[in-house]
Amino acid sequence: MNKFIKSTVFLAFVAFGGSVLFSCKGTGNKVDGQAANDSVQVADTLSADSVAQSEEQKEENEDLTLGGKGDLAAFDLHGNVKSCKWKDENGTTHNLVFDEQGKWVKYNGKPLSSLEGYGRDKNGRIASYIWGEMGCADNHILSYDAETGHLKKMQVESGDGNDVYTYKYDKKGLLTHRHLKGEFTEMGAEETEQYETNMDYEYSSIDNHGNWTKRTGYGATGSDPVVETRTIVYY
Repeated sequence: MNKFIKSTVFLAFVAFGGSVLFSCKGTGNKVDGQAANDSVQVADTLSADSVAQSEEQKEENEDLTLGGKGDLAAFDLHGNVKSCKWKDENGTTHNLVFDEQGKWVKYNGKPLSSLEGYGRDKNGRIASYIWGEMGCADNHILSYDAETGHLKKMQVESGDGNDVYTYKYDKKGLLTHRHLKGEFTEMGAEETEQYETNMDYEYSSIDNHGNWTKRTGYGATGSDPVVETRTIVYY
């Protein structure tokens, strides 16, 4: 907000002060040529500075209806995120680290190359990754919305089942609904069990960058709500 106020005052100064630069020099209709050139150069510099400030303000006020840069959209993040400590609905903590371009570079203190596998799409975004302990690792396959860049779907493949998650967002870019459709085969069972669940989210804490730091998920009637928390550090 301070940068916005400064930018507004600065633009007002250019609009008002510029007329002073061009009208106070010289007498009558005679204008000193060197002074006029100097005034034009100063005005051009002020104009360039105001454009730069406008671009900086535009970047700072990121459109949260769009997915975050780099790999941030895969984890429902925006802005210049350096790290995110995420305690999920199952109580598992995930420590994610990103570079200044938003590319995911570390997971739980280890470089991404230490994962059993990961891949990127044609736009350079994370498109698949495998995490978990040996013999109990899940393969995550991600799809993004072509218009907004938000994570649209995630398929999770494991040795005994397959889950497909689809996501919906509100006008502010916050995830509001998650649909899960999956199947599971118990060891020794002949038939596959199929299931379907829905989760709606409410947010109790959102930071100054528009990223949520605490949310509650509500599933089927009668089920206990689940709470997720995140601690986010920025560049």
